[in-house]
Amino acid sequence: MQLSDRLKCVADCVSPGNIAADVGCDHAYTSIYLVKNNISPHVYAMDINDGPVLRALDNVRLYNCENSISVMKADGLEGIKPEYGIKSVIISGMGGNLMTDILEKSPWAHDECGELILQPQSEVWKVRRWLHDNGYAISHEDMVYEDSKYYVVIKAVRGSECYEEDWEYIYGRKLADDKNKVFVQYLSDNREKNTRIINDLDKVGNKTLTQIGCIESIKNKNRMIEHVLNIVLHE
Repeated sequence: MQLSDRLKCVADCVSPGNIAADVGCDHAYTSIYLVKNNISPHVYAMDINDGPVLRALDNVRLYNCENSISVMKADGLEGIKPEYGIKSVIISGMGGNLMTDILEKSPWAHDECGELILQPQSEVWKVRRWLHDNGYAISHEDMVYEDSKYYVVIKAVRGSECYEEDWEYIYGRKLADDKNKVFVQYLSDNREKNTRIINDLDKVGNKTLTQIGCIESIKNKNRMIEHVLNIVLHE
């Protein structure tokens, strides 16, 4: 099973030996990878929609994983039961808002010990804050660049942790600490994009208050990016 860089990064965060739940499993490629590479002895591949569930069932049969992967139709984490023995929950490929909604509604995420491997497509800062507000510490973060997009992968475990500065939630303290090369490129790309927008807006005559406010807001973003780059490159 060949995974995309994004999904391989997600799967490789699962602690070996853990029974896992793959929420929003789609084709069940991540689940199959975990079993075939002896990372997880059993995976529960879960999705809310009939189409992905049927695709997952087909692929599980194709790769002869019927005894190691249970495909389930479930809304978020509501299908998880204590007797399943799940220790790792994977949620990837959805927005941060939806991801935190799923976690908020799940007793497992609040009451059971385990690890979360999350790959939010947007509002990553909200996911980081939710984790800290709900008794999780971020043990690891990674970033991959694929198909002209940057993707953040977060691994969280039970623990007490809180960041002191906004940039740590917005951009990721762990990515900065690890001096992640893709992260540096991401920051540089965002700084360049912001600078182009500022230059374009500066050319506008008789700017509205909205445009003036937009310029200042983007300049503030670039100041924060410069601060983070300085930490990554010089500390």
